Amino acid sequence: MSFVVKLPLTEELESVTNELHAVDIQIQELTERQQELLQKKSVLTKKIKQCLEGSDAEASSDCDSSPAAWNKEDFPWSGKVKDVLQNVFKLQKFRPLQLETVNVTMARKDIFLVMPTGGGKSLCYQLPALCSDVTSTHFSLSIMVHQLDSTMIEHVKWVHAEMVNKNSQLKLIYVTPEKIAKSKMFMSRLEKAYEAGRLTRIAVDEVHCCSQWGHDFRPDYKALGILKRQFPSTSMIGLTATATNHVLKDAQKILCVEKCLTFTASFNRPNLYYEVYRDYKALGILKRQFPSTSMIGLTATATNHVLKDAQKILCVEKCLTFTASFNRPNLYYEVRQKPSNAEDFVEDIVKLING
Repeated sequence: MSFVVKLPLTEELESVTNELHAVDIQIQELTERQQELLQKKSVLTKKIKQCLEGSDAEASSDCDSSPAAWNKEDFPWSGKVKDVLQNVFKLQKFRPLQLETVNVTMARKDIFLVMPTGGGKSLCYQLPALCSDVTSTHFSLSIMVHQLDSTMIEHVKWVHAEMVNKNSQLKLIYVTPEKIAKSKMFMSRLEKAYEAGRLTRIAVDEVHCCSQWGHDFRPDYKALGILKRQFPSTSMIGLTATATNHVLKDAQKILCVEKCLTFTASFNRPNLYYEVYRDYKALGILKRQFPSTSMIGLTATATNHVLKDAQKILCVEKCLTFTASFNRPNLYYEVRQKPSNAEDFVEDIVKLING
Protein backbone atom coordinates (compact mmCIF):
# COMPACT_ATOMS: atom_id res chain seq x y z
CA MET A 1 0.00 0.00 0.00
CA SER A 2 2.78 2.37 0.88
CA PHE A 3 4.51 1.60 -2.40
CA VAL A 4 1.43 2.72 -4.36
CA VAL A 5 1.30 6.05 -2.47
CA LYS A 6 4.99 6.70 -2.86
CA LEU A 7 5.08 6.47 -6.63
CA PRO A 8 2.64 9.39 -7.34
CA LEU A 9 4.50 11.58 -4.83
CA THR A 10 7.79 10.87 -6.53
CA GLU A 11 6.37 11.77 -9.91
CA GLU A 12 4.86 15.01 -8.53
CA LEU A 13 8.21 15.96 -6.97
CA GLU A 14 9.98 15.38 -10.24
CA SER A 15 7.39 17.52 -12.00
CA VAL A 16 7.85 20.37 -9.50
CA THR A 17 11.61 20.08 -9.83
CA ASN A 18 11.39 20.30 -13.60
CA GLU A 19 9.06 23.29 -13.37
CA LEU A 20 11.43 25.05 -10.97
CA HIS A 21 14.29 24.41 -13.37
CA ALA A 22 12.21 25.91 -16.18
CA VAL A 23 11.42 28.94 -14.00
CA ASP A 24 15.13 29.36 -13.22
CA ILE A 25 15.87 29.38 -16.92
CA GLN A 26 13.15 31.96 -17.51
CA ILE A 27 14.46 34.10 -14.65
CA GLN A 28 17.96 33.96 -16.14
CA GLU A 29 16.63 34.92 -19.56
CA LEU A 30 14.56 37.76 -18.07
CA THR A 31 17.56 38.96 -16.04
CA GLU A 32 19.69 39.02 -19.17
CA ARG A 33 16.92 40.83 -21.01
CA GLN A 34 16.64 43.30 -18.13
CA GLN A 35 20.37 44.06 -18.37
CA GLU A 36 20.05 44.57 -22.12
CA LEU A 37 17.13 46.95 -21.66
CA LEU A 38 18.90 48.87 -18.88
CA GLN A 39 21.99 49.24 -21.07
CA LYS A 40 19.89 50.36 -24.03
CA LYS A 41 18.05 52.82 -21.82
CA SER A 42 21.37 54.29 -20.67
CA VAL A 43 22.60 54.68 -24.25
CA LEU A 44 19.33 56.31 -25.38
CA THR A 45 19.31 58.67 -22.40
CA LYS A 46 22.89 59.70 -23.18
CA LYS A 47 22.08 60.29 -26.85
CA ILE A 48 19.02 62.37 -25.99
CA LYS A 49 21.13 64.48 -23.62
CA GLN A 50 23.79 64.99 -26.29
CA CYS A 51 21.15 65.97 -28.83
CA LEU A 52 19.66 68.49 -26.44
CA GLU A 53 23.08 69.93 -25.61
CA GLY A 54 23.99 70.01 -29.29
CA SER A 55 20.74 71.79 -30.09
CA ASP A 56 21.40 74.36 -27.36
CA ALA A 57 24.99 74.83 -28.54
CA GLU A 58 23.84 75.20 -32.14
CA ALA A 59 21.20 77.73 -31.14
CA SER A 60 23.81 79.58 -29.10
CA SER A 61 26.24 79.40 -32.00
CA ASP A 62 23.63 80.74 -34.42
CA CYS A 63 22.96 83.58 -31.99
CA ASP A 64 26.67 84.36 -31.56
CA SER A 65 27.26 84.32 -35.32
CA SER A 66 24.93 87.26 -35.81
CA PRO A 67 26.61 90.70 -35.88
CA ALA A 68 23.74 92.04 -33.76
CA ALA A 69 24.87 89.79 -30.88
CA TRP A 70 28.21 91.62 -30.82
CA ASN A 71 26.91 95.16 -31.30
CA LYS A 72 27.09 95.89 -27.57
CA GLU A 73 29.10 98.02 -25.19
CA ASP A 74 28.63 96.03 -21.99
CA PHE A 75 31.57 93.62 -22.36
CA PRO A 76 34.38 93.66 -19.76
CA TRP A 77 36.67 95.36 -22.28
CA SER A 78 34.13 97.89 -23.62
CA GLY A 79 35.37 100.75 -21.41
CA LYS A 80 38.97 100.29 -22.53
CA VAL A 81 37.92 99.98 -26.18
CA LYS A 82 35.96 103.25 -26.03
CA ASP A 83 38.85 105.01 -24.29
CA VAL A 84 41.38 103.91 -26.94
CA LEU A 85 38.98 104.80 -29.77
CA GLN A 86 38.48 108.36 -28.55
CA ASN A 87 41.85 109.21 -27.00
CA VAL A 88 44.26 107.32 -29.27
CA PHE A 89 42.51 107.16 -32.63
CA LYS A 90 40.61 110.45 -32.01
CA LEU A 91 37.33 108.97 -33.24
CA GLN A 92 33.95 109.44 -31.61
CA LYS A 93 32.19 106.38 -33.01
CA PHE A 94 32.72 103.19 -34.96
CA ARG A 95 31.89 102.61 -38.59
CA PRO A 96 29.53 99.74 -39.50
CA LEU A 97 30.78 96.31 -38.29
CA GLN A 98 33.90 97.73 -36.63
CA LEU A 99 32.55 97.45 -33.07
CA GLU A 100 31.18 93.96 -33.74
CA THR A 101 34.51 92.75 -35.15
CA VAL A 102 36.49 94.29 -32.28
CA ASN A 103 34.25 92.58 -29.73
CA VAL A 104 34.60 89.20 -31.45
CA THR A 105 38.39 89.33 -31.53
CA MET A 106 38.55 90.65 -27.96
CA ALA A 107 36.49 87.58 -27.00
CA ARG A 108 39.29 85.43 -28.47
CA LYS A 109 37.11 84.10 -31.30
CA ASP A 110 38.15 83.63 -34.93
CA ILE A 111 36.54 85.88 -37.54
CA PHE A 112 36.74 86.76 -41.23
CA LEU A 113 35.78 90.33 -42.13
CA VAL A 114 34.84 91.32 -45.69
CA MET A 115 34.81 95.10 -45.89
CA PRO A 116 35.34 97.49 -48.83
CA THR A 117 38.51 99.53 -49.15
CA GLY A 118 38.28 102.56 -46.87
CA GLY A 119 35.71 100.87 -44.62
CA GLY A 120 38.10 100.77 -41.66
CA LYS A 121 39.47 97.21 -41.57
CA SER A 122 42.80 98.24 -40.01
CA LEU A 123 41.08 99.62 -36.90
CA CYS A 124 39.63 96.16 -36.23
CA TYR A 125 43.06 94.77 -35.32
CA GLN A 126 44.98 97.91 -34.38
CA LEU A 127 42.55 98.96 -31.64
CA PRO A 128 42.40 95.54 -29.92
CA ALA A 129 46.20 95.41 -30.01
CA LEU A 130 46.27 98.52 -27.80
CA CYS A 131 43.78 97.09 -25.32
CA SER A 132 45.71 94.93 -22.85
CA ASP A 133 44.06 91.61 -22.05
CA VAL A 134 42.29 92.07 -18.73
CA THR A 135 42.80 88.38 -17.88
CA SER A 136 46.57 88.42 -18.32
CA THR A 137 49.41 89.89 -16.29
CA HIS A 138 51.50 90.24 -19.45
CA PHE A 139 51.18 92.76 -22.24
CA SER A 140 49.23 91.37 -25.18
CA LEU A 141 50.91 90.94 -28.55
CA SER A 142 49.22 90.89 -31.96
CA ILE A 143 50.79 89.70 -35.20
CA MET A 144 49.67 91.35 -38.44
CA VAL A 145 50.49 89.33 -41.57
CA HIS A 146 50.85 91.99 -44.25
CA GLN A 147 52.08 92.04 -47.84
CA LEU A 148 54.70 94.76 -47.36
CA ASP A 149 57.84 94.68 -45.25
CA SER A 150 60.65 97.24 -45.15
CA THR A 151 62.01 96.59 -41.66
CA MET A 152 65.70 97.33 -41.19
CA ILE A 153 68.03 94.63 -39.84
CA GLU A 154 68.60 96.45 -36.54
CA HIS A 155 64.84 96.75 -36.06
CA VAL A 156 64.43 93.02 -36.68
CA LYS A 157 66.90 92.23 -33.91
CA TRP A 158 65.09 94.58 -31.54
CA VAL A 159 61.69 93.03 -32.36
CA HIS A 160 63.03 89.51 -31.78
CA ALA A 161 64.33 90.57 -28.36
CA GLU A 162 61.08 92.32 -27.41
CA MET A 163 58.96 89.32 -28.37
CA VAL A 164 60.43 87.29 -25.50
CA ASN A 165 60.64 90.16 -23.01
CA LYS A 166 57.76 89.75 -20.53
CA ASN A 167 57.95 93.46 -19.62
CA SER A 168 57.91 94.63 -23.23
CA GLN A 169 55.56 97.39 -24.34
CA LEU A 170 55.46 95.92 -27.86
CA LYS A 171 51.82 95.58 -28.94
CA LEU A 172 51.69 94.94 -32.67
CA ILE A 173 54.11 93.38 -35.16
CA TYR A 174 53.75 93.62 -38.94
CA VAL A 175 55.26 90.68 -40.77
CA THR A 176 55.08 89.27 -44.29
CA PRO A 177 53.88 85.72 -45.03
CA GLU A 178 57.32 85.07 -46.54
CA LYS A 179 58.90 85.85 -43.16
CA ILE A 180 56.67 83.33 -41.42
CA ALA A 181 57.28 80.68 -44.06
CA LYS A 182 61.07 81.06 -44.17
CA SER A 183 62.34 82.54 -40.89
CA LYS A 184 62.95 79.87 -38.23
CA MET A 185 64.22 82.57 -35.86
CA PHE A 186 60.96 84.54 -36.02
CA MET A 187 58.83 81.41 -35.54
CA SER A 188 61.00 80.40 -32.58
CA ARG A 189 60.43 83.79 -30.93
CA LEU A 190 56.74 83.58 -31.73
CA GLU A 191 56.51 80.19 -30.06
CA LYS A 192 58.20 81.54 -26.92
CA ALA A 193 55.80 84.50 -26.86
CA TYR A 194 52.90 82.04 -27.13
CA GLU A 195 54.22 79.87 -24.30
CA ALA A 196 54.55 82.99 -22.15
CA GLY A 197 50.89 83.84 -22.79
CA ARG A 198 51.70 87.02 -24.73
CA LEU A 199 50.41 86.07 -28.19
CA THR A 200 46.83 87.37 -28.22
CA ARG A 201 45.74 87.36 -31.85
CA ILE A 202 46.89 86.93 -35.43
CA ALA A 203 45.51 89.16 -38.18
CA VAL A 204 45.88 88.22 -41.85
CA ASP A 205 45.46 91.07 -44.32
CA GLU A 206 44.32 90.37 -47.89
CA VAL A 207 43.26 86.92 -46.73
CA HIS A 208 41.92 86.05 -50.20
CA CYS A 209 45.56 85.61 -51.26
CA CYS A 210 45.51 82.23 -49.46
CA SER A 211 43.19 80.69 -52.02
CA GLN A 212 44.24 79.61 -55.48
CA TRP A 213 40.70 80.53 -56.49
CA GLY A 214 41.40 84.14 -55.47
CA HIS A 215 42.43 86.79 -57.97
CA ASP A 216 45.73 87.52 -56.17
CA PHE A 217 46.99 84.12 -55.00
CA ARG A 218 50.41 84.06 -53.33
CA PRO A 219 52.04 80.70 -52.50
CA ASP A 220 53.50 81.80 -49.15
CA TYR A 221 50.00 82.62 -47.88
CA LYS A 222 49.20 78.89 -47.98
CA ALA A 223 51.89 78.29 -45.36
CA LEU A 224 50.00 80.45 -42.84
CA GLY A 225 47.92 77.44 -41.77
CA ILE A 226 50.81 76.55 -39.45
CA LEU A 227 49.92 79.53 -37.23
CA LYS A 228 46.61 78.12 -36.03
CA ARG A 229 47.98 74.60 -35.78
CA GLN A 230 50.97 75.71 -33.73
CA PHE A 231 49.12 78.34 -31.68
CA PRO A 232 45.57 76.92 -31.36
CA SER A 233 44.42 79.14 -28.48
CA THR A 234 45.34 82.35 -30.33
CA SER A 235 42.43 84.00 -32.10
CA MET A 236 42.66 84.88 -35.79
CA ILE A 237 41.09 87.65 -37.83
CA GLY A 238 41.14 87.51 -41.63
CA LEU A 239 40.61 90.71 -43.60
CA THR A 240 39.74 91.26 -47.25
CA ALA A 241 38.00 93.84 -49.38
CA THR A 242 36.81 91.37 -51.97
CA ALA A 243 36.27 87.62 -51.94
CA THR A 244 33.59 85.23 -53.13
CA ASN A 245 32.04 82.71 -50.74
CA HIS A 246 34.06 79.95 -52.40
CA VAL A 247 37.31 81.85 -51.86
CA LEU A 248 36.39 82.57 -48.22
CA LYS A 249 35.64 78.90 -47.52
CA ASP A 250 38.90 77.87 -49.15
CA ALA A 251 40.89 80.45 -47.17
CA GLN A 252 39.24 79.37 -43.91
CA LYS A 253 40.17 75.76 -44.62
CA ILE A 254 43.78 76.70 -45.42
CA LEU A 255 44.09 78.76 -42.23
CA CYS A 256 42.42 76.01 -40.12
CA VAL A 257 39.53 78.25 -38.98
CA GLU A 258 36.63 76.59 -40.80
CA LYS A 259 34.20 77.34 -37.95
CA CYS A 260 35.05 81.02 -37.66
CA LEU A 261 32.50 83.82 -37.76
CA THR A 262 32.15 85.75 -41.03
CA PHE A 263 30.95 89.36 -41.17
CA THR A 264 30.35 91.08 -44.51
CA ALA A 265 29.97 94.84 -44.62
CA SER A 266 27.84 96.66 -47.15
CA PHE A 267 29.67 97.91 -50.22
CA ASN A 268 27.37 100.88 -50.41
CA ARG A 269 29.48 103.93 -49.55
CA PRO A 270 27.04 106.83 -48.91
CA ASN A 271 29.96 109.16 -48.14
CA LEU A 272 31.25 108.79 -51.72
CA TYR A 273 29.82 110.54 -54.77
CA TYR A 274 30.19 109.02 -58.23
CA GLU A 275 29.75 110.80 -61.53
CA VAL A 276 30.64 109.69 -65.05
CA TYR A 277 32.11 112.22 -67.51
CA ARG A 278 31.87 111.30 -71.15
CA ASP A 279 34.59 113.75 -72.14
CA TYR A 280 37.91 114.46 -70.43
CA LYS A 281 37.40 118.16 -71.12
CA ALA A 282 34.49 118.15 -68.69
CA LEU A 283 36.87 117.28 -65.83
CA GLY A 284 37.92 120.92 -65.65
CA ILE A 285 34.73 121.56 -63.67
CA LEU A 286 36.29 119.73 -60.69
CA LYS A 287 38.99 122.33 -60.15
CA ARG A 288 36.60 125.19 -60.77
CA GLN A 289 34.08 123.79 -58.30
CA PHE A 290 36.69 122.82 -55.67
CA PRO A 291 39.53 125.33 -56.15
CA SER A 292 41.20 124.68 -52.76
CA THR A 293 41.39 120.92 -53.35
CA SER A 294 44.71 119.58 -54.62
CA MET A 295 44.82 117.44 -57.74
CA ILE A 296 47.21 114.68 -58.76
CA GLY A 297 47.48 113.56 -62.38
CA LEU A 298 49.20 110.30 -63.30
CA THR A 299 50.34 109.03 -66.69
CA ALA A 300 52.78 106.43 -67.96
CA THR A 301 53.72 108.31 -71.11
CA ALA A 302 53.02 111.76 -72.51
CA THR A 303 54.83 114.42 -74.54
CA ASN A 304 55.30 117.95 -73.23
CA HIS A 305 52.62 119.14 -75.63
CA VAL A 306 50.11 116.59 -74.32
CA LEU A 307 50.93 117.48 -70.71
CA LYS A 308 50.41 121.19 -71.26
CA ASP A 309 47.12 120.50 -73.05
CA ALA A 310 45.96 118.29 -70.14
CA GLN A 311 46.94 120.95 -67.58
CA LYS A 312 44.92 123.54 -69.48
CA ILE A 313 41.85 121.29 -69.69
CA LEU A 314 42.00 120.46 -65.96
CA CYS A 315 42.57 124.12 -64.99
CA VAL A 316 45.93 123.36 -63.31
CA GLU A 317 48.28 125.19 -65.68
CA LYS A 318 50.61 126.23 -62.82
CA CYS A 319 50.99 122.74 -61.36
CA LEU A 320 54.29 121.00 -60.61
CA THR A 321 55.41 118.29 -63.02
CA PHE A 322 57.63 115.41 -61.97
CA THR A 323 59.04 112.94 -64.48
CA ALA A 324 60.43 109.62 -63.28
CA SER A 325 63.25 107.79 -65.02
CA PHE A 326 62.19 105.34 -67.70
CA ASN A 327 65.13 103.10 -66.91
CA ARG A 328 63.71 99.85 -65.47
CA PRO A 329 66.66 97.65 -64.43
CA ASN A 330 64.32 94.93 -63.15
CA LEU A 331 62.81 94.40 -66.60
CA TYR A 332 64.33 92.28 -69.35
CA TYR A 333 64.12 93.53 -72.91
CA GLU A 334 64.80 91.50 -76.04
CA VAL A 335 64.92 92.78 -79.61
CA ARG A 336 63.14 90.41 -81.99
CA GLN A 337 62.95 90.39 -85.74
CA LYS A 338 59.67 91.25 -87.35
CA PRO A 339 57.55 88.07 -87.59
CA SER A 340 56.71 86.87 -91.06
CA ASN A 341 53.08 86.13 -90.22
CA ALA A 342 50.50 86.23 -87.45
CA GLU A 343 51.22 82.69 -86.25
CA ASP A 344 54.91 83.48 -85.75
CA PHE A 345 53.92 86.62 -83.87
CA VAL A 346 51.64 84.68 -81.49
CA GLU A 347 54.32 82.01 -81.03
CA ASP A 348 56.88 84.67 -80.12
CA ILE A 349 54.48 86.23 -77.58
CA VAL A 350 53.86 82.83 -75.95
CA LYS A 351 57.61 82.21 -75.71
CA LEU A 352 58.10 85.65 -74.16
CA ILE A 353 55.38 85.06 -71.55
CA ASN A 354 56.64 81.58 -70.65
CA GLY A 355 60.22 82.79 -70.52
